[in-house]
Amino acid sequence: MVITAITIENFKGIKDPVRVEFKPITLLFGPNSAGKSTIVQALHYAREVLGRQNLDADRVEGADESMNLGGFRNLVYGHDTSRTIKISFDLDVDDVLEPFLAVESPDDMWDWFYGAVDQFDELSDLVPLETHYDVRDIAQVKTARVSFEVAWSELFGRPYLKSYGVGFDGSPFADIVARPDGKEVAITNFNYLHPSFLVKTGDEPDSSRVPYFAALFVVSIKASYFKFRETTHLLLEDQTTALPHWGQQLRIAEVCLIPTDERDEGIEDDKFFDQMVNGLLSQLLVRPGEALLKALEKVKYIGPIRKTPPRNFNLVRSADSARWTNGLAAWDHLYLGSDEFVEEVGEWMGSQDLLDSGFSLKVGRYKKLDINSPLYASLVSASSFDDEEDRARELEELPEERDIVLFDESRQVQVFPQDIGIGISQLLPVVVGALDAEIGTLVIEQPELHLHPGLQCRLGDLFVHQAHEQSGKMFLLETHSEHLLLRLMRRIRETSEEELPVGHPGLRPDQLSVNYIDWGAECGTRICQLQIGDDGDSCGEWPEGFFEERAEELF
Repeated sequence: MVITAITIENFKGIKDPVRVEFKPITLLFGPNSAGKSTIVQALHYAREVLGRQNLDADRVEGADESMNLGGFRNLVYGHDTSRTIKISFDLDVDDVLEPFLAVESPDDMWDWFYGAVDQFDELSDLVPLETHYDVRDIAQVKTARVSFEVAWSELFGRPYLKSYGVGFDGSPFADIVARPDGKEVAITNFNYLHPSFLVKTGDEPDSSRVPYFAALFVVSIKASYFKFRETTHLLLEDQTTALPHWGQQLRIAEVCLIPTDERDEGIEDDKFFDQMVNGLLSQLLVRPGEALLKALEKVKYIGPIRKTPPRNFNLVRSADSARWTNGLAAWDHLYLGSDEFVEEVGEWMGSQDLLDSGFSLKVGRYKKLDINSPLYASLVSASSFDDEEDRARELEELPEERDIVLFDESRQVQVFPQDIGIGISQLLPVVVGALDAEIGTLVIEQPELHLHPGLQCRLGDLFVHQAHEQSGKMFLLETHSEHLLLRLMRRIRETSEEELPVGHPGLRPDQLSVNYIDWGAECGTRICQLQIGDDGDSCGEWPEGFFEERAEELF
């Protein structure tokens, strides 16, 4: 799971910063119109900003016409264009800090490095790195934060990306800022003393460490024609926005560099800056944003109302993530998917040990035969073909059509989605999305819609199983279902007490994030993360009014 949290400020009903931690299963509870959907919309807006630089978004990729954000003026808190929308994401950075290899690394690069820092006693014993151009060799970064700010320009009458920033392990690293007209873009707030990038000065475990980027700037004086004018404000070339060009290396403008007479003989400044400065800065500033965008592109959104496919259903062969919103993409996936996948969906739907919905799936296969063909005539007349091999070949070459039908397990008959209760048509897209290994994050509004309480409980087991089976998958569920939550709490207790049903993977408290969302007139939307202990019971303070209706009805 790449995205581990989102923090939102000045977005729709959210005024002050609110943070939602993402776990393999993340639940959003709260009253109607309290702001649960705002979290979902922030994910869509972030994808528009990072993927298409669509700062004034109304319609968005990954959702149909039912989601229309209405543009910046509608999105900013209180419709106050003097405010700035701020959204940041916490990321797990495993395997996302791939280096930018601008040029081949010269064998004598480290000779230049040591020659440049010999004058500094505290830097003179730096341990060589196998590949100096890869920041992963000098740091074990665990987490990253990618943030952006969108502001309104009164002069130009449109929103602009004010800043894009990256931090590591809880500390800011650097921002890219831009003017509204795009004529000046610069790296600023550059923390070249960042604690995550320290290099050992010896082989001993207790050897002191020095800031790598501070040493890098020392090297710049000796290893090139130039030194930096100011290390905290670096203008960038070929940039008109604060957003990096994905897949491309950042380049510091020459105007930031002062010619120096201290350049060592035989050292080529372009290699130094491409490899040691531009390459490393790009690895740290560009790669996390690329990883975030890829994660957002793997988000699929299932809305609160899923359509029942019509009797003459026309599947869409080209992938269209917007069709997940109304659930029809699930039927596309079934028609185009493998028989094994359809069987897996059917097993989850129909098995008494799983969802036990009463319905499984069957694949119908049909050959399309032209009634004017000689083959049809021979079949209906029972006459023999001149050549039986020709008949077999003709049959084999006939176009095949495929149909997906529901199978009523109790009555042992095939039925069509239009002929059964609405609950099954609402359930099936949820099941298909949960089982689809290509989906990184599945966002579902009201997964429990039109399902009876027992099925709502068993739906919790589907999410637990798939979060376990598909490493990195996350379910973000906007729900009102107490039954779903109670099943998850039960599985936590059974996991702790080793009383799980046979074959159940179990659930730990750190795999579940339960968030209660409310709204206040002064501070806007508020989010409280609810705590659940190893015994599966609530711990700490839960908000007043959380499921209080249940208590009032029972006692």
